[in-house]
Parts: sequence; C-alpha cells; structure tokens
Amino acid sequence: MATPKTEATSKTEEQSQKEVSRCQEIINSVFQNEEYQMIIRGLKKMGCISADPKVACVECDKRPEIPKGTNAFFSTAEGITLCSDRLQLPDFRVHQIINHELIHAFDFCRADLKQDSCTDLACTEIRASNLSGECSAFNNFIFFRNYSLAGARKECVKSRATLSLSMHPGCASRASKFVDQVFDVCYKDTKPFSSPP
Repeated sequence: MATPKTEATSKTEEQSQKEVSRCQEIINSVFQNEEYQMIIRGLKKMGCISADPKVACVECDKRPEIPKGTNAFFSTAEGITLCSDRLQLPDFRVHQIINHELIHAFDFCRADLKQDSCTDLACTEIRASNLSGECSAFNNFIFFRNYSLAGARKECVKSRATLSLSMHPGCASRASKFVDQVFDVCYKDTKPFSSPP
C-alpha cells in the first residue's frame, strides 16, 4: 500500500522540480527583455541597485501566507518572488509579471511609498498594470477577451490595478475607490518609459 503513495509523492516532487526549473529559465530569459532592461537602467540610475535585483522562484501553494490568486509579488526585503507552481502562462506573460513587480521596485525606490497606504499602493498598482505590458492591445484581446478598442487600455489598467489592490488585506474592501482616487495622475506617470510599452 505504501508504493502507490510513494509514486504519487515522487510525481508531485518531479512536477515541482519541473515548475521551479521552468521558472528559473524564464528568469534567465527575461534579462534579454527590452522593457526589463529599461526598468533596470532606471533603478541603477537612481542608485536603487548596483546589480540586477533578486528574483526567486518559490512554491506558493506551500506558503499559506501567500493569497491564492497571487502568482508573483514584490517586497523591499525579499525582492521579486515568482510562484513557480502558479505560472501556467506563456513565457512572455511571465516576463510581463516580472516587469510589473519591477515597476513596484522602481516606485518604492523613487518615492517614499508606505506599505500600509492604500493610495500609495493603488498608484503603484496602476503604474505596474500600465507599464508592464499586461494591458497591451494584444493581451486585452487574447487574455482578457476585451474586443473594444476605445478606452480598452485604461479599462484594463483600472481593472487589473483594482484586482491587485484587493489582494492587500487593508485595502481590499475599498480597492476600487482607492484606484479611482489616484487613477488619472498615476496613469499619466510613465517613468522610466517615455510612453507605455
């Protein structure tokens, strides 16, 4: 009877190893991404980093403190964490997720953002959704099934920022209010880019 359990366990371990390996490969490939390089140059220019930031792969399903819908996150202490067990996406989408988290790193470096300020967090979520590429016309059409052209990017940014902000426990109940409150100013702020990628 112990044999089937051992086989199931080894398959799970094998799958976990494959997920972590894929995650590491994606991290290595993102270094060639043009948007990634521009954000890194911006971080270096401001003196925030001297080398590429730490990007780690972890199995988030084994960490109960990480909310279920989260596939990546940034913290000033740990850098960028990717959930290797939640990245069932094409590589270019994972690149966008890494860029999203890098925009948070950029924002926390250039401004004195407070982790407990819902308006600060709303602003960085708006910027990350706008500047990571996740709300590009292609993604809007293919992933989010938004077939409208007029205002689609703004609608996507607002929706994605609200969703991200709702993952922060202190902001969840009024996430859309906080996003609306700072949307116009933060949407127009495209640093380190001259315009959204």
